[in-house]
Amino acid sequence: MTRLLAISGSLRRASSNTAVLEAAAALAPPGVEVELYRHLGDLPLFDPDEPGCPPAVARLRERLAACDGLLVASPEYMHSVSAALKNALEWLTASGDLMDLPTAALNASNRAHRAYDNLLDVLATMDARLVDGACVTVPLTTNAVTADRVAADEALAGPLRASLAAIAAAIAERPRARDTVAPVATRAPGPCFAATVHDALAMGPPPPGNHAVPVFGHGSLVVEMYAPRDRDLQTPHARDELYVIARGTSLFVEPGGSREVGAGTFLFVPAGRPHRFSRMSPDFATWVCFYGPDGGERP
Repeated sequence: MTRLLAISGSLRRASSNTAVLEAAAALAPPGVEVELYRHLGDLPLFDPDEPGCPPAVARLRERLAACDGLLVASPEYMHSVSAALKNALEWLTASGDLMDLPTAALNASNRAHRAYDNLLDVLATMDARLVDGACVTVPLTTNAVTADRVAADEALAGPLRASLAAIAAAIAERPRARDTVAPVATRAPGPCFAATVHDALAMGPPPPGNHAVPVFGHGSLVVEMYAPRDRDLQTPHARDELYVIARGTSLFVEPGGSREVGAGTFLFVPAGRPHRFSRMSPDFATWVCFYGPDGGERP
């Protein structure tokens, strides 16, 4: 099954952009499923100083991680995409959630070309894989439309069918790259080791249990994949540690409080500082980078 996530940039209940995406869900061919994301208004305003990942943003990232492709449509406000959609895209920029994700940008009006061009530019900047033939205009002549009316009008349904066929074909030909990290770690004279989250976890025992799987070592530098599944009983370590959350969500607990973290969060923990993960999602995993004598703990 090919799973597409559809995001409408409009918060209006009677939005024509939402109607177009709902029609796409109804017109999806066998083997293709379209899920409409309906929580754009739940996302907080993007704040680069916000620690961790807000729960609503983490849930959006989970939906993106689970899909094979993306459909996006936005109304035109002030010659640009909606503020609600721009806010969502800003939350997703640093985490790379759209990188290499097969994407179809849908234009729900012949008159919204400025917003559409802006949307294409933003998606390209985020390294989304814009699919030729899937980015189409659905020539609505009025905002007073429903999904049923769009699906029943061949002049409107035709471009949607073409878009769905094009993105499904692109996904079948080259699925999105999942759980990728920097493609290669190098030292003279050549590459050391690079692993995806899936590869790293496959090296360890199956759940339940707390897994720490070494995936890279050079001198005193060690990189592990850590996947706590039961209780995380970490005690203060005699080393500085850098965590990079690879997938899933968790609470990060340290003296003075806790915060929610998700994919893309960086956490630096100085030596001797107590910390642990709690309330991990079933797929939670994090990279751990540290230095020690010959790659181990400092005595």
